[in-house]
Amino acid sequence: MATTEAEATVEIQSGDPNEAGYRPFRLGEFKFRRDDYFVYIDWPTGSHVMSADAFLKALQRDVAWDFFYGIVNFDGVIGTVNHYGTVDLFAGRYNDSYRKAELDHLENFETPLIRETFKAMLDDWTNDGFDPFASPSETGTAFGPKNGDNRRAITRHRLPTMRRPSRSQPRSTMTCMSAITPAASSATNASRRAVWTPRIPTRLRWPAEGSTPGSRPSPTARFPIPRASTAATASACARRARSCSSPSTTCARPARGTNPSRP
Repeated sequence: MATTEAEATVEIQSGDPNEAGYRPFRLGEFKFRRDDYFVYIDWPTGSHVMSADAFLKALQRDVAWDFFYGIVNFDGVIGTVNHYGTVDLFAGRYNDSYRKAELDHLENFETPLIRETFKAMLDDWTNDGFDPFASPSETGTAFGPKNGDNRRAITRHRLPTMRRPSRSQPRSTMTCMSAITPAASSATNASRRAVWTPRIPTRLRWPAEGSTPGSRPSPTARFPIPRASTAATASACARRARSCSSPSTTCARPARGTNPSRP
């Protein structure tokens, strides 16, 4: 198996291309190889097979985000754990079946070694037209024999978002006029105490005063309003109006979950 140097102190162990054109790789006691459709991972106590596209997508996440914040699961068997300086590569360690059969395996590697090995593997195994970071409907296929490469996609620099939606944006406001109509005398206006008369919706289900039962009420008909509801609404709006500079001043919408009828 040939050895190539990606960094001054990192040696990548890889072999000659197979009949499909893909090179095998070795990392510690883990061996990786792929054919047209599958990736085969071998270790001293067991082996595992993954779909080529699923393996490359997981490999891309590890390479692009430098092994992320913790565990990156390739599937239910293979994965990595970032220790910030070193990385665990495990097989079956968190899988009950592999653990019970004593087939699990784990090795710890220096981050530069596993990073450069994964980069070389991703570069060699990604065909032209396939983007491991794209959705299946937005990219080509990962299957088939070796067909060029897609370094532009797998090496592009990704930036984490530096901004999020602000919670300081003002909530939408409403005016007291949108729900009720002010009708105040000059005396109450002088004392800045508004008397509020509720605006009655025309689409109500009880019959209008003086209308024939069963007949369709006129849009201009007056409808009776429950006394308790009217009093509660008028009282709540009067308290809100007193906090405004004038009856037509825009008042802030009450916060969600609060009861506007309470002082």
